[in-house]
Amino acid sequence: MGNRFLLEGRETCHDGRAMGRAKGRGNGRSHRQRARITRAVACLLPAGIAAGVVVADLGLAASPAEAATCKRLSGIAPSIDRFIDKVYALQLAGRGTLPVTDALFGFRHLDADGLRNLDQRQPIEITRQDEDDGVFINKGPKPLVVTGSFAQSETFFDIPELVKGSYVSTPDSLTLTYDPDHAVKVGQSFLGMKFSHTINHTVITRHSLAYFFDDNSSSEPDRCYVLVDTAEVASTEAPDPDAR
Repeated sequence: MGNRFLLEGRETCHDGRAMGRAKGRGNGRSHRQRARITRAVACLLPAGIAAGVVVADLGLAASPAEAATCKRLSGIAPSIDRFIDKVYALQLAGRGTLPVTDALFGFRHLDADGLRNLDQRQPIEITRQDEDDGVFINKGPKPLVVTGSFAQSETFFDIPELVKGSYVSTPDSLTLTYDPDHAVKVGQSFLGMKFSHTINHTVITRHSLAYFFDDNSSSEPDRCYVLVDTAEVASTEAPDPDAR
């Protein structure tokens, strides 16, 4: 029997809204992880969708307290939907595999060397351990760095030889929590120097995407996005024909 959660207005999001405290039957790491995820999703969705979106910088160096806004991100909702659906189907089946590239949703214009090295890695192995929980693992012959574009900014992923962690899968969301010793790093280059953060965990829904870096196990992301379609972005950026 999986944990069952009840949201109570006992905690607040970074913007002061009551986000609730996740409670339920269960114990151990799985219970704590799912409680944290419940609080994170409770903060992300209402803030990003109902209250509108303020475009923010990528904020690689921002602390959780500074990451109070989410950036709008278009064009990746279909690939995120497919990723959520595939992992959930494997969760129901008990186990299975996914291509590595499925996990790089929204990552475009990958460099040729990175693509060749990705092709040499084994598929991502998904194994269910509980009603909603499981573990993932991905192996390669060597560590690699893949450079491309994410959210209209040049971005790189530093992928170790062994990547592994745990996940929580539902029909409409997926949370990936990395083993600290086998986690992916994400970063950018500035003036010829590379700056990166280790991904602690990622909360993925059909409407939002949130990254938590380094030792951030709180419910407030270091970087977050609200997913919008291209037409919506175009309509908000189109010039006013009546403007003088």
